[in-house]
Amino acid sequence: MRTSILRETSTPTRPPTRSTRYTLVREEPHIVAELCISDDPDYTRGYVCAGGIYTTVTHVKRPGDPHGGRVMLYDGPATGVASCIEWLQHAPVLVSDRR
Repeated sequence: MRTSILRETSTPTRPPTRSTRYTLVREEPHIVAELCISDDPDYTRGYVCAGGIYTTVTHVKRPGDPHGGRVMLYDGPATGVASCIEWLQHAPVLVSDRR
């Protein structure tokens, strides 16, 4: 079993894995969905995750395009937005990968 802490493994030279990011988003109860498009110019897929279902989306950008991004859909009280952002940016999350 491999275990990592998101804040320790997320560096400019070693970004967090897709499953690590998904675990972080999944643990925030007011994030109801996430849309992601890779900024890797050679990776043209993205994904949507909602309701615990992870779906890969193919051909979301042209090969060679260096642009990407992430959208998280928040469904909670307006007064909770700042704490949600704070948690997503700073909370350590333990991720176990059983291989």
